Amino acid sequence: MKRWRVIIKAESPLSLSERKPGGQFRESLPYIPGAVIRGVVAEIMLEVAKRDHNCDGVHLADHLKDDLQKRDTCSFYQAFVGPRAIIFENAYPGEMEEPPHVLPATAVSCKDWPGFKKGGAPEEKCKAADEPEHHGVFDTLIDRLCWEELRPSGLVYRPVCPICGGRLEAFGGFYIRRNGRYELVGARQRLLTRVALNRRRGVAEDELLYWPSVLAEGVFIGGLWSDGIAEEVKRVLDGKTIYLGGGSSRGLGRCQVTVLEDSLADDLPDRIEEFNKALKERWELYNRLTPLEKRRPWPGNGFFVLDLQADAILKRDGWLPTTVIDEAMLKDATGVKDDSLKLMRSYAGLGYRGGWQNAWGLPKETEAVATMGSVYVFWTEDLGRWQAALADLEALGIGHRRTEGFGRVRVCDEFHLILREGAK
Repeated sequence: MKRWRVIIKAESPLSLSERKPGGQFRESLPYIPGAVIRGVVAEIMLEVAKRDHNCDGVHLADHLKDDLQKRDTCSFYQAFVGPRAIIFENAYPGEMEEPPHVLPATAVSCKDWPGFKKGGAPEEKCKAADEPEHHGVFDTLIDRLCWEELRPSGLVYRPVCPICGGRLEAFGGFYIRRNGRYELVGARQRLLTRVALNRRRGVAEDELLYWPSVLAEGVFIGGLWSDGIAEEVKRVLDGKTIYLGGGSSRGLGRCQVTVLEDSLADDLPDRIEEFNKALKERWELYNRLTPLEKRRPWPGNGFFVLDLQADAILKRDGWLPTTVIDEAMLKDATGVKDDSLKLMRSYAGLGYRGGWQNAWGLPKETEAVATMGSVYVFWTEDLGRWQAALADLEALGIGHRRTEGFGRVRVCDEFHLILREGAK
């Protein structure tokens, strides 16, 4: 499949609340969901399809049901209904030239001075008088996996800040890599003051205000995955002004969109190799700290990691909500038969995602999700047979409602290679 980069420049605040109507303070999501972008594109293309087929939108599916020729020529059907429908990624805050990345759940930072280091931050232990503003961020997956597997005697895995020796906390969000440095990015949330209207008289209601939470203006980077029909979506979106989220009648959600063909680097084998290399070095270090009778040899370069780049709707046996991608689920999603596949570790969070369906005027069903940043470590005896399947997994995602941006996956994210001594 081919990927297209979607650059969204918000020219007015965005209201992306999942609950409509909600309470007085409706917090906005910190990103633009793929379902919101998909809904806007579908609305535009549906109007074209209705004119082409001379029918209303309600009966379009019935109109195309028994006519294969019309289905093949209907861009709306191919983009949203057909077996190879377009996958719309979430759009995360970033910058024009730098795509954003999701920090894994295993990333940590100093509790007192969290954040990526700025240029020139000292590496030695800082003094109270000249502490830097941020003490860096690093990943704990490799160290934690080695310690939990080998259990060196007398050694407790409790990492501390590499600069001040203080406590660590989980550190999440979106980041970009620029000129060899890491920077945290995110859209600023702010409150707008609005006057409630009297429904009977249609005028401002006395002493009744509400404050919706919105995302400030900025740049958001998303993507489309398709094997052909995306050219039509590019024509619909590229260079156009669209309105995303709620409150468009009140001036919210105005965006300029640019769609560019994305050149994907074929670096998946390198990422897997680098992860296994770093894990092997750490494994051997921890093994030397283990008594001779309890030492375990390196099991071989068969490890790979799945990092969720978006919330995923996972259901075991097709119906039971879960936050864990187990062996059976992964083999079913990829079609690979491998009895040696083993889930080594799962670091996953639980969340809930709803939404609003404009076409129906009703809320979407609330789903339990594995939150973005969740990490799953697998091991197999035959890593070679998984190479092509993992590449397809990065393109197609995993779980339910993938065309709306859920279930995006990255294999062996490079951030796992940033260990404590190399905190960024």
